[in-house]
Amino acid sequence: KDNNSVELRPLKINYIPIGFELVDINMGRNVLIYNYSTDNNQEFYIKLFNSSGENKSYYDTEGIEIEEIIFKGSQAYMWRTDEMTYLIWHQDGIECHIIGNLNKDEILKVAENISK
Repeated sequence: KDNNSVELRPLKINYIPIGFELVDINMGRNVLIYNYSTDNNQEFYIKLFNSSGENKSYYDTEGIEIEEIIFKGSQAYMWRTDEMTYLIWHQDGIECHIIGNLNKDEILKVAENISK
């Protein structure tokens, strides 16, 4: 076991938009991914990374305006592509990503309701 890795504990997800259900949880060495979807094929997922891990996420943001916000006391990044909204921030030593075809307000509401 890696001595300098933070244990990736699941965070509590206290709010999910109406109609969405948890369909899958994927667990890796330094990542935990919760997949949610609806009957009419809307979906979003929450990815939690161990911040000290070597995992890096890359998104194609060329030509996209990225909004920088302070969220839960840390720098956060939010942007929208044709169908998806993205939010990335750090919380409790964990890098959190929410990606889905939700609007900005719903993504922020899900994120605000994630706790230890």
